[in-house]
Amino acid sequence: MKGRRWAHQLHRWVGILSCLFMLVVSGTALALNHADLWRAWFLNPAKIQNFHLSQARVLTADPHRTGHLLAADQKNLFESRDQGQTWQELKLFVPAEKVSGIGFSPEKADQIWVALREVGVYFSEDGGEIWEEVSDLPFNPLSGEKIETLLVGAGPSLQLQTDLAWYTQSPQGVWKRQALTSGQGRQALDIHDLIWRLHTGRFAGNAGLILYDGIALSLIFLSFSGLWLARRPKRKPTHKPTAPSLEYPSHEERLVQKDESLT
Repeated sequence: MKGRRWAHQLHRWVGILSCLFMLVVSGTALALNHADLWRAWFLNPAKIQNFHLSQARVLTADPHRTGHLLAADQKNLFESRDQGQTWQELKLFVPAEKVSGIGFSPEKADQIWVALREVGVYFSEDGGEIWEEVSDLPFNPLSGEKIETLLVGAGPSLQLQTDLAWYTQSPQGVWKRQALTSGQGRQALDIHDLIWRLHTGRFAGNAGLILYDGIALSLIFLSFSGLWLARRPKRKPTHKPTAPSLEYPSHEERLVQKDESLT
């Protein structure tokens, strides 16, 4: 009995720890997929004001205005109009995470393109006040083909390098694709990206995000309900009345009963 009771307690605590682990995994998956809903709460204004060129992962100079620079770190897009002495954040309507390319039009001032590695390309005609998404890309970054480089040519025309191919857009808007040969870019996903996509559901694009959101919410519900059930007080066992025993009297008891009946 002691071994059975010990196994029951072990099973109970392992279940509780597993529920807590599922809460962490499900919560982080939702947080990764919907960073735009909570990221603004944790922004530190001091860090934005203290941006320095040494933090830039992408840097581009405006060919039409001296001293006008655009730069990006891992999570934000910045603008400077005094050759990098001071910076201010330039807002997109989506989180400016993992900027892989910034380009100015060589012909018209205030035309800017910004490529987000895992999301897409965005375009502004007024120096970054209003942004529009380039909706005619010949591939979908959300499905896994990531943007590595963006170039803007005359016309204007766009050139994009992904981890699988090189795309060129003519001034008329026609895209041409050239596959990368061996050694020019990655032909397969690295293990880190593969794990990240499996964890967040991005391997299947928007459908994967919706599917993983549903699974994560279901796991959170199961975890909370399991923890609640584990805390319920145990019911006290109820003792059923036992039926009277039907034992036959012994020979001596029968003799005594016979004598008592005769008297």
